[in-house]
Amino acid sequence: MKQSYNFEPYHSDACNVPITKITPDDGYYVFTYFDVCPFSPSQRYLATTRLPFQNRLPVLGDTADVCVIDFEEQTIEAVYTTKSWGYQTGALLNWGSTDRHLYTNDVIDGQAVCVRIDLESGETTSFSGPMYNIAPDESSVVGFPLELMDISQAGYGAPCKDPHNPEKLPPGAATDEGIWKTDLRTNTCTLLVSLADVAAQLPEPPPQENGTFYFWHAKFNRQSNRIMVILRCLFPNNWGRRNPSTFTIRPDGSDLCYLPFTHPWNAGGGHANWHADSKHLIRHITESD
Repeated sequence: MKQSYNFEPYHSDACNVPITKITPDDGYYVFTYFDVCPFSPSQRYLATTRLPFQNRLPVLGDTADVCVIDFEEQTIEAVYTTKSWGYQTGALLNWGSTDRHLYTNDVIDGQAVCVRIDLESGETTSFSGPMYNIAPDESSVVGFPLELMDISQAGYGAPCKDPHNPEKLPPGAATDEGIWKTDLRTNTCTLLVSLADVAAQLPEPPPQENGTFYFWHAKFNRQSNRIMVILRCLFPNNWGRRNPSTFTIRPDGSDLCYLPFTHPWNAGGGHANWHADSKHLIRHITESD
């Protein structure tokens, strides 16, 4: 049910531009990650996740609300309740190519999978694979299993049963796990590229033994004809260092390309994203001594 309320102006001597508070005081609201626009294609609506709390880590079964704010009517409506959310990315909300469809994830039959919300009919459709990002043409979604996100950095995937002992992979680069692509027309989920496929393209082998490879972000460019993926490698004696490497690939899994932003085993930074030209990438870089 839609709830009417008033947007409130925010006043501060430190601000030189007008600011308006657009969420009500009934919960904790967050957007998806920095590189995903929360505004609908028409700019009339804004998608946000209402969290149930902010004083502890979520566990499997905790739910959050997917909400839509209408700027014209000044209303908010909870359109879905999900068990897949985190503090960093909310419920990973992605708009489709029109205002009609909003996408999120939910834990269904023990697996975090993509869910489409039809805002006109109220119907929801679950798919067979996870969504980290949607193609701008709304043809498919891609993502690493959300259950495996928290092991390399908490708050980006789906809650696990024990947040202090998240699910993990065995050492090495798995051949049967990686970035999954789900066709939204046929609901066909395929392994687009495995961890082993991508790790094999690193210019140098790992400097330590028993490292475990994981994927992180996966994102389409604006033309939906190329996907950026971030590879990480965690070592038992230095678990906090993630050793990120950046690659791009075509949506059919071909033409895997390594981008040498930095040395693969001596780099930090993050927040990789597509440049507006959809041909280049930008990324924050920090070099260790």
